[in-house]
Amino acid sequence: MKLPLLALVVLVLATSACREPPTPLIERLAEIEHLQWMQWSKSVADEVSPERRERWARYWVPYAELPEDIKELDRAWARKVLAEVDRGSRQ
Repeated sequence: MKLPLLALVVLVLATSACREPPTPLIERLAEIEHLQWMQWSKSVADEVSPERRERWARYWVPYAELPEDIKELDRAWARKVLAEVDRGSRQ
């Protein structure tokens, strides 16, 4: 099931409200995730609606310039990567 972006943002913010501040590793992984997303979203931009492309273009900026709520979306993926690495190291 796909969630609308607003619902996803609310979900991430609700689940991250109690989190500790991000570590330097989480921030670096989140920055890499953002770079990956920018490359992908630009590569498919011609295939999406003009409205979506306009929404995405607002976030085609360096990670450091993103609003905190959008950074938290990238941090959520960074945490998933670390959790997977942790699971793999225990096998």
